[in-house]
Amino acid sequence: MRAYGRYLAALDPRSLACFRILTGLVLLHDIGMAWESLDEWAGLQGYYDELPLPVLPFAEDAVPTLALLFLAYGICGLALLLGLFTRLSTLAVWLLACGHQFAVRHTGDYHDLVLSTLLFWCLFLDLGQTCSVDAWRRRRRGRPAAAPGQACQPAAALLTLNVAYIYLCAVVLKTGSGWWQDGTAVLFALKDFAMASDAGAWLAGQLPFVFFRAAAHLVVAVELVGPLLLLSLWRPATSRLLGCGLLLGFAVALWLLMDLEAFPLTMAAAVCALLPGRLWERLPTLRLADRVEEGAPTPVSRPALRRRSWLRLAMAAYLLINLEGHRIQHLEEEWPYPGARALVSLQQALGMELIWKMYAPEPREHAGWWVGVGITADGREVDPITGRLPTLAPPSLKEPPFAGLGGLYWFEAPVEGGWPQHVYARYILWRDERQNPPERQLTHFLLLYMHEPFWPLQPAPHPARPLLVMRWPDDQQDPPPALAAGSLLCGLEMFAVEFGSLEKKGWQPQRLPPLSTY
Repeated sequence: MRAYGRYLAALDPRSLACFRILTGLVLLHDIGMAWESLDEWAGLQGYYDELPLPVLPFAEDAVPTLALLFLAYGICGLALLLGLFTRLSTLAVWLLACGHQFAVRHTGDYHDLVLSTLLFWCLFLDLGQTCSVDAWRRRRRGRPAAAPGQACQPAAALLTLNVAYIYLCAVVLKTGSGWWQDGTAVLFALKDFAMASDAGAWLAGQLPFVFFRAAAHLVVAVELVGPLLLLSLWRPATSRLLGCGLLLGFAVALWLLMDLEAFPLTMAAAVCALLPGRLWERLPTLRLADRVEEGAPTPVSRPALRRRSWLRLAMAAYLLINLEGHRIQHLEEEWPYPGARALVSLQQALGMELIWKMYAPEPREHAGWWVGVGITADGREVDPITGRLPTLAPPSLKEPPFAGLGGLYWFEAPVEGGWPQHVYARYILWRDERQNPPERQLTHFLLLYMHEPFWPLQPAPHPARPLLVMRWPDDQQDPPPALAAGSLLCGLEMFAVEFGSLEKKGWQPQRLPPLSTY
């Protein structure tokens, strides 16, 4: 077992440098996305999750505070990418990444969880041993690289196991019919315009179904065989190289065929950390600036770290908090002991994940987008989501509010009990009051969900059906105003939403009588 642990911990410093550089690029991408919607953060996320930020003395709200935090995040991410003060920048990036993923966990695409988890193990590794400013400064001063330390070996082994576990967990959780009996998972993912790239959507309309059925089974096979090769002792270097090649190819396919923001690059970075040193020796590239000695591929730590047993205690505490936090969350009873709520919040804030079910989705069997139709105090009909004239056409994913970080929030299907439609309504009202004078504010509006089924299978898309999900205000005491002349709602055929039926094959919604008021 000790020998196997040393094998798992034998991560080449050049591979860790590759992981560091790609992770830095992911962080800068995330910060750029978030920067575009800083003034919307309170309405999209923080306002409703009660995540207040301190207001600076010279500011009217918390937006400058958020801007300073993301500026610091960007500086630390750039320092990590360059390998400048690598250990300190890794710690700072991990803390800020945990805060970021906790604050935007409903508006992000979940790759933050991978970053937060893997960066924790990297706190105990030296990501800047080569291809870094730190390595360049060390050479200029004539200082040799530090000797391999014992404290980093458990972290390196757990980093390897964590990457493999993410994929294996995804395989175990892929139990739906879309992956097995029907084989529609890949096809439906590419039919969903909110997730597919232009190339993926084109393929979904051109290739026969038998291709996508085979692709669904191939995805499961790659996610199973890839991590097993990473952990295999059969010709270790060859197995690990094959496993990394399979998983990197999978990440490239996701990047080409789906619009998943930084998720494919994040998983590629995680896999690159495990590339065997033999690959770097055979690549016909220029000599690396800080070549490591052959036969010593183990990541290094400072000699002082070897004597600090508290590092191993920190890793053990991290795992225990993760396990206990997940156990408490799945209890159907009240909090079992004082401090249990705080423990769950800590587990969420640390960015830990035990069951990676967000990487084993059963793709929706329908596409959908939200449309608002409202009337303002001065009699104008607008779409309260976009602020423009209402239209039933699919929204542009390159324009606000459907672009960037905020766009990820607007494609949730309606759910019985009020979420997400009531969250949308509150956000619309928050933004309306914040941006418009009283005479241009909304007095009434409706939220429609455009439901586009994928069944029965056919090359051309099915017509989207407008489902009436909610009306605001829902406790109207006065009669609502009549529809404006030429309103989008005049003569529009609408249907009643039946929660839980959106995914049913052949579901036919009930037709509603024509509307005459808002």
